[in-house]
Amino acid sequence: MQLSLRSAFYIFICFLFSLSAGAQLTVTGGISNTTFQSYLFGHGVTISNLTFNCSGANQYGTFNAQLTQLGLDSGILISTGTIQEAIGPNNQCCSSVAVGTNSTDACVNAALGSPQQQYDPCIIEFDIVPQCDTFNVSYVFGSEEYNTGIGGYNDVFGFFVSGPNPTGGTYACQDFALLPGSAIPVTINNVNFKTNTAYYRDNHTTASNLYTDFQPNGLTVPLTATIPVIACQSYHMKIAVVDIGNPGYDSWAFIKFQSLACAADQILTIQNNDTTLCQGSAVTLNATGAANYTWSPGTGLNATTGAQVNASPGTSTTYTVSAVVAGTCQSKDSVIVNIQPPPKANFSADSLSGCYPLCVHFTNTSIAGTDTITGFTWNFGDGDTTGYHQQNPAHCYTKPGAYTVILSLNTRVCNNQKVIPAMINVYDYPRASFTYTPLVTNIFSPTIYFTNTSTDLYGIANAEWELGDGTDTMSEQYVTHAYADTGLFCAKLIVTNIHSCMSSAENCVYIEPLFTLYVPNAFTPNHDGLDDVFMAKGGGFKTFDMWIFDRWGGLIFHSNNINKGWDGTVQARKCQEDTYIWTIQTTDNEGNSQNYVGRVSLIR
Repeated sequence: MQLSLRSAFYIFICFLFSLSAGAQLTVTGGISNTTFQSYLFGHGVTISNLTFNCSGANQYGTFNAQLTQLGLDSGILISTGTIQEAIGPNNQCCSSVAVGTNSTDACVNAALGSPQQQYDPCIIEFDIVPQCDTFNVSYVFGSEEYNTGIGGYNDVFGFFVSGPNPTGGTYACQDFALLPGSAIPVTINNVNFKTNTAYYRDNHTTASNLYTDFQPNGLTVPLTATIPVIACQSYHMKIAVVDIGNPGYDSWAFIKFQSLACAADQILTIQNNDTTLCQGSAVTLNATGAANYTWSPGTGLNATTGAQVNASPGTSTTYTVSAVVAGTCQSKDSVIVNIQPPPKANFSADSLSGCYPLCVHFTNTSIAGTDTITGFTWNFGDGDTTGYHQQNPAHCYTKPGAYTVILSLNTRVCNNQKVIPAMINVYDYPRASFTYTPLVTNIFSPTIYFTNTSTDLYGIANAEWELGDGTDTMSEQYVTHAYADTGLFCAKLIVTNIHSCMSSAENCVYIEPLFTLYVPNAFTPNHDGLDDVFMAKGGGFKTFDMWIFDRWGGLIFHSNNINKGWDGTVQARKCQEDTYIWTIQTTDNEGNSQNYVGRVSLIR
């Protein structure tokens, strides 16, 4: 047995099956002797002198019946007509193709019991040396002679063997196409809708589950011929199907793929199919059928003897086991262990460090080798699995830390990974803060002392102050600043650490004037005695003017007396609820002028 050869023909069968998508039975004629042998012969038999006594290339070939009810998926097909005739549906009563050759085969005459006129033979014969004491062949016989030919001349079909009989004497054209457990040959008279019906399937009508796919009027169920032999002795065998009496009403024999073979438990066999391993992996090889085993070559094996060895070759290797079986036969079997180099995992990233959130685009730069990468698995180091099966993922880190990134690759037989420790470094931000004194001051003491109280894990590299009055300065720790005017000034501190992560803090200081002024932001002129008039309150100034404008900028009220306010009317008409703009201008006792602008809501 050559398992690599079996694998090759399995691929070939799959190819034929793909061609049969539109018709369930397909046949191929004109095949070579090599293809014929590879389809018919299996374990433990050696074949020589293969010849064909057939009238044409289309009397024999291969078949594929995987989608049918035949019971045999594929194999060899021989016919007294053409193999193409076997394709259904069975829409004619008596398909016949006269291929024009007569025959006088002695084994056929022996099966008939007397010489008869033979037509359209297809007889395949060969010498065979089995490495066992029994070999088998599985088949289905079908014919157009069903059911009209029952009792008359019948086409002959058989497996005829000549050679040493293990019970004594010699086989001479011994037919082993027999009904199970009997000496009854499989013929149209012996297997039909009346006799031995358990082995027969009628295909005359559409009620048959074979009708659509097959032409023969009747077919047997799948049967197996069992042939006792003496191991390592030479036999001559004929597989024959012949028209008798006339060339009409053709017949076919479907023979299962590689079924002419020794039983698996009677010959030396490696149980493993051809296999492919990843480089550095191992497989256990198991042989059966003998007592002592020798394996070669020894490269990559843990032992060269024994029924079981472990193989871990560095390169693809064909291992052969040999032994003596059935007492005298030198037998061999082989298996191929293919070695697949692992892929080389690698990757890069467009950003290796930064402040959080840090979004990184990873690029797979792996080399697949001689196989195809079938899967990617990323471990980004932060527990987030988003996009972890993508080839080139993008991933965002939301917390500070040093993250180890792992890329795992899978091919059909190998896997590999790349680990880059602490590849991605994500940094925290500084905690910006500052204090200032005094907390309360006025225009006569406008100096404020600012102190940077920011903290950071890595070290602050830069501190920038924006003091709220247009003044900016750089100082990491202390800033002293005198404001030139009164008012509210919001100071801001922006700090940057050594990794360029930035944060800020803001506090507002108020420089008070020497006088006071209070202006409400709403009033309710509803004559309830509460907030009926909008007016400012304060003191410490020499002059006072207040103007009130509507939202379109129209002046609706003016007063130069702080004690005279607005009652919510204009020219004795009530103003609607709305927000109004007020402007107040004052001068203090030293002649300094101050301007104020604000809004007031009129609520009724």
